[in-house]
Amino acid sequence: AKHDGHDDEGRNATLPWLCLYTAKSAFLFQISYSPSSSYNDPSSSTTIGKLMECIEPFEEYLLHAPSSKSSILRIRPSPACTDMICPPGSMAMLTSDYALVLYHGIAKTFCTTPLQFPPEEFGEEEEETFVDFCFMTTPSSSSSSLSLFTMMSILFLKSNGHVYGASPIVFDSTIVSTKLVRDANTFLDGEILRLQHHRTETENKEARYRMCRGGKQFLLDAFGPSSSSTTAAVNRNPYYVTSYIASSGTDKSSTIWPIQLQGPLLLSKTTPAPTADDDDYGILSKALVMEYFGCCTSANVSLDGIVIASSSSSNNKILSFGIFPGGMTTLLPRFAFETLDDQSILDSGNYNCGAIVECIQLQEEDCVEEEEAMYKNALVTAGGGNGRLNCDIVMDPVKNGMLHVVSSKGVFTVTTNVLSVYAHNIAQDVEYNSNTSATPSFMRQQQQQQKKALEVQTNAWSCLEVSGGSGVEDEEIYSRDYGTPAKSVTGVR
Repeated sequence: AKHDGHDDEGRNATLPWLCLYTAKSAFLFQISYSPSSSYNDPSSSTTIGKLMECIEPFEEYLLHAPSSKSSILRIRPSPACTDMICPPGSMAMLTSDYALVLYHGIAKTFCTTPLQFPPEEFGEEEEETFVDFCFMTTPSSSSSSLSLFTMMSILFLKSNGHVYGASPIVFDSTIVSTKLVRDANTFLDGEILRLQHHRTETENKEARYRMCRGGKQFLLDAFGPSSSSTTAAVNRNPYYVTSYIASSGTDKSSTIWPIQLQGPLLLSKTTPAPTADDDDYGILSKALVMEYFGCCTSANVSLDGIVIASSSSSNNKILSFGIFPGGMTTLLPRFAFETLDDQSILDSGNYNCGAIVECIQLQEEDCVEEEEAMYKNALVTAGGGNGRLNCDIVMDPVKNGMLHVVSSKGVFTVTTNVLSVYAHNIAQDVEYNSNTSATPSFMRQQQQQQKKALEVQTNAWSCLEVSGGSGVEDEEIYSRDYGTPAKSVTGVR
């Protein structure tokens, strides 16, 4: 909490900004309270707060939405890490008419719509709808020389489990490490130099050349000349740069260019492999929510991870862990003025580049009838009608590899080492294969035997359950023994 400048007797504490939204409205609250009452009476369990300010950040967009049936699917706060600090109050909204709307903070109070993709391109069937999105940056994400491309990337989830991506997504007045911006510029400069003399040889090189030129122009307009890789720029601003995003179409800046949806990056199989003792496996599931699971690097191999929560036809929750190749250049800046040929060529480069490597089922007892009723009533607390069914994923803020799945029946906690294990095993395979060409056959056999492939260990247990027929919003919640695991099964390896 932040304190104002009053003395200890009369000072107020301010809570972090709180966003509350429904299917049609979104509100941003600033709440303060006086801690002196609790200091004077430690036995008191009640603190009186005061609503200092209320903002409707997306009011103008929602009032003038292209469709009167447009609703809010999801709102997420801007990403945060040590190398990128977004302005206070900045957030992103995904709507049912497939628009990504950015609110650039309480100091700027304006919105932009960098991405709007026509629904007819993806079909109107239920399995073709987009249901969630997430940023690819977390406070615990590892930093590398090209991680700016990851920080500017965003992922979208369809109800059939397919994952798409988009870049660049940048909030106005975001403070970014100058080194990261220069490293990204250096990478694009190298690609442009490599391709410009040979770009006419193949259509693939020509399309990539144009893509890198567009990304270079965006970095220049968004972060200014001080972010370039020249010696003069390095001496001008050695530590941080601040982004500039144009607020209107009258500006000729490339920061207002509409961005291109990329993918699918992952054709997800969100259903675990069938087992002999469980009829629930092998049944199609509906993807609900997605979270970025972090980045892991082993030797020269880098992987990004995501986790998808789905609901099976018997209403049990299914978690699918997916990985993407790292290198931090899977999603480079791309814009919607691409030709259809360029779009097809560039999408083929990262088409289905990810994979689902672990899949578990979280079995909720005696919940079928209640959740079927929730399907009919569309009882959604945080999804604005997208069928999320009170299900969400919360990454543990302290322990890496731990997450919590919240549903109407309680909370499951899951721990897994899937990301580090696959990064380690792939790094071993890369090293082994790179040495095979100059290694005698008998030595290759010895090296193969010496390889120590790690095994994935995933544990899940119900740590909080709802008693009786109540929901998690009620107070009658008890804790189950930590040693009681949820049913799990390993997916494709």
